[in-house]
Amino acid sequence: AAYLNIPESRVYSMGTFYKAFSLTPRGEKTIRICGGTACHLRGGAFILREVEKRLNISVGETTPDRRFTLETVNCLGACALAPVIMVNEKVYGQMTPALVATMLEEMDHEIPSTC
Repeated sequence: AAYLNIPESRVYSMGTFYKAFSLTPRGEKTIRICGGTACHLRGGAFILREVEKRLNISVGETTPDRRFTLETVNCLGACALAPVIMVNEKVYGQMTPALVATMLEEMDHEIPSTC
């Protein structure tokens, strides 16, 4: 705000309006659960509940270790694979609550990225 010489309230407005911005720290991996019609009809809500239970966070929250941030999206555009989860840029299709555990375990064994 000082750099742009505008009120802080305008910066806050923009930061809270656009989903791409976050005012809180985000996780290394963003898990997006599709809430589109196909995913919803094929059990997307059960997938969401399983991820929330396993990570012990709710939609919009980040795990305390900042590994994961959980979001829902209106559609991921992969309806033929419904229900779908996207972790960063990787798509996991035809998810089931049982496969959530496998997906999270797979991420635990990934080599951390370095910058």
